[in-house]
Amino acid sequence: MKKIFVMVKGCLQYVGIIVIALLSGLFLVIKMAIIEAKEETRDIERASKSEN
Repeated sequence: MKKIFVMVKGCLQYVGIIVIALLSGLFLVIKMAIIEAKEETRDIERASKSEN
């Protein structure tokens, strides 16, 4: 019984590490998308100001 508990605990640690890695990757993708959108908005504002 103790072997099974230790094995499950080890597997959960690996699963936890994988989940953290996936979430951090997702966070970086969302962060980059937000930064890109802000830059695009600035470019559009600059272009509209230069036309007037």
